[in-house]
Amino acid sequence: MVNLPVPDNETWRALRSKHIGASEVAALFNLSPWLTRWQLYMLKTGKLPDVLENKSMTQGKFFEPAIAAYAQEKFSIQLRKVRRYLSSDTVPGMGASLDYEEYGSGTLVPTELKWSLFGDGWEWEGDDLATIPDQYMLQVQHQIACADTATGQLIASCVVSGIARLP
Repeated sequence: MVNLPVPDNETWRALRSKHIGASEVAALFNLSPWLTRWQLYMLKTGKLPDVLENKSMTQGKFFEPAIAAYAQEKFSIQLRKVRRYLSSDTVPGMGASLDYEEYGSGTLVPTELKWSLFGDGWEWEGDDLATIPDQYMLQVQHQIACADTATGQLIASCVVSGIARLP
């Protein structure tokens, strides 16, 4: 794993343009509801402009700190925002930007945060996520590979169902 500092958005965009990121990997398997393989290819070859941010991404930036704070309290974990970019040592072109990571247990655990208004495609069983959309499972697996760790987690907040995690 290579850890690259990300001092600003311009640096992040430049790093991201050179890799298939965790949020893009589902397109390789035709499992992304937002991006096709063709669009991904065109983005990475510079033939399509990158979508810098959409409405959901903007909302997520504001909701993520609140979800992280609530998850720390509910699950008795320590989370911190990640401000570095990870790239794989073994798979050229594979990279990831983590939302957060759990720390304090001796191991850094990549932590993806999601929010949903209605929870479509998600199933909750108490404080655990029983089912998550495939694109998010691939995203977490991609982050685990880039972080070169044995585990990762996804924490989701839904207005209707509450907050749960897939450890």
